[in-house]
Amino acid sequence: MRWLRPIPEDWIPWHLLLLIALSVVGMTLRAIEQLPLYKRGDIVGFTNSMIDGSVSVILVAATTSTIIVEGALIFAEKYLKHRFEKGKQEGEERERQRWVDWMARKQAAEDAGEPFDEPSPAQTQPSN
Repeated sequence: MRWLRPIPEDWIPWHLLLLIALSVVGMTLRAIEQLPLYKRGDIVGFTNSMIDGSVSVILVAATTSTIIVEGALIFAEKYLKHRFEKGKQEGEERERQRWVDWMARKQAAEDAGEPFDEPSPAQTQPSN
């Protein structure tokens, strides 16, 4: 299951970037909300308020970024699995068609009484 595996290393910078962006937006909104409550000289009260609010902002940012990244990983994994299965099925259909065509050519040669020395698809590389 996806949620038992760690985040791939190449996704970590994106996860951190999203976490930082969400934290900055959250802290900005918190500052806009708190600034009118404090007078111009009460920088200590404003700073304490921002520190108190930063815990919840960072927690929400971490949770949100993790949900977004994990969701993207789950969808990416499902999409890649679907594409792999579709490609595998198409490859099997092409291989089957190569055998059907070869058998038809062999049968036509036998019916016409002509020699058939074309190698079977198992002996030749498939054309892409």
